[in-house]
Amino acid sequence: MAEVSVQRPGTSEEYTGVGTLEVLASAVRYQRFLTGLMTRAAGAPAAGRNRVADFGAGLGTFARDARSLGWRVTCIELDPALRAHLHADGFDAAESLDEVVPQSLDFLFSYNVLEHIEDDASVIKAFHRALKPGAPLLVYVPAFTVLYGSFDRAVGHVRRYRRNGLIDLVESAGFAVDVCHYADSIGFAAALAYRVTRRSAQLDERAVRLYDRFLFPASRRLDNLAYRFFGKNLVLIARRSPE
Repeated sequence: MAEVSVQRPGTSEEYTGVGTLEVLASAVRYQRFLTGLMTRAAGAPAAGRNRVADFGAGLGTFARDARSLGWRVTCIELDPALRAHLHADGFDAAESLDEVVPQSLDFLFSYNVLEHIEDDASVIKAFHRALKPGAPLLVYVPAFTVLYGSFDRAVGHVRRYRRNGLIDLVESAGFAVDVCHYADSIGFAAALAYRVTRRSAQLDERAVRLYDRFLFPASRRLDNLAYRFFGKNLVLIARRSPE
């Protein structure tokens, strides 16, 4: 199988997304929500069923959360500088899923990575190859092409997703989709306003903190009504087909 990797523009020193990851790490409520999706998708790890991969691990924010939940984490990260950082933090870190034994993972998650990859179908097939039969997959990606703007271009986004398209992509690789819905409904309006009114691709950390503190909790409540129709992101939980 050909190697599947995230094609980022340059090294970590040049990669605009590293600064973005650092800013987003300050959004504690948002990060807590994303970490909670792991438990929702896979439950608690059990003895002999605790191997997980973080695909596109970046700075290791979610890998550390998964480790704290009891998972044995392998980080998949293309960028060599980020991979060295992950090694220093005590993680097994690989350049691609080709380095993972087929059907060896009990869970795989990927936050905001597929949108960077031209051939996302090949990546989903690689997920299927790495997971054990029946094992869960969690994918979190940006939604709606109408929101695509300078920020997306700066951090190397190839696309944003719609619900039906993401479901079709994952099912075509042999997964059964349990859940696929939009998230962060107020974030949709905020992202649209940002795209229309701002040319800068840089996130304002103060604005991110304020949104996280005051608007994101309200957005989560609104999601109970809006999750079928719109949101800034998509949450997908699926399971590898049994054999």
